Amino acid sequence: MRAWKFLDRTGCAVFSGHRWAISGTAAPGPWLEAGAPALCGRGIHACRAVDLAWWIHDELWEVELSGEVIEGDRKVAAARGRLVGRVAGWAGGAARALAESSAWRARDLAIGVLAGHDLEREAGQLSGVTTLEDLQRTGLEVAAALGELSDGGLAAALAGDAAYFAQHGAPLQAPYVAACAAGHATRSGSVDRPFREGFVAERAAQSAWIVGRLALADPA
Repeated sequence: MRAWKFLDRTGCAVFSGHRWAISGTAAPGPWLEAGAPALCGRGIHACRAVDLAWWIHDELWEVELSGEVIEGDRKVAAARGRLVGRVAGWAGGAARALAESSAWRARDLAIGVLAGHDLEREAGQLSGVTTLEDLQRTGLEVAAALGELSDGGLAAALAGDAAYFAQHGAPLQAPYVAACAAGHATRSGSVDRPFREGFVAERAAQSAWIVGRLALADPA
């Protein structure tokens, strides 16, 4: 089975801390044996294309899984696995593009929350920004004026934070902030719709963005 796995720049897995052997050739890397898999406990963990946004990190790799494979919520685990190849487009520009897209998505969500609370002036302030720098500044100014614990203030603050992360060397955080913004917007719009609903929907949209940008599909 083929799947996807994010690693840091040194080839280290985020949760297990295992450092994978990175081949200097186009050939697959060596097999890593992990024994009978148990989700979040033991095994070679990876994800399907639909779950990519939940695991984003510095580098994206295609992996091959073998032996017993079990599937869980947003992840799979196998008895053995190996790296097949790095997806160069992720670190080569897609990660930063997703961060920027996420910041503007958080801005649009904030505008909706502000308009829903009849804060048209503040919504207009955010709709008028044209750069991430302006979005960061304006979002935080609106949040300070309204109070960051208010619905509108928190929405504006999240947009400002997403813009900050997209600019300042932490592009992997911006999609998470945008997912939080979507959760907040969902809950703000209706007491019957929980935060999690919007958060999960935004993560799904981000995964679809990654798949489309990098022309990915779950390998056979």
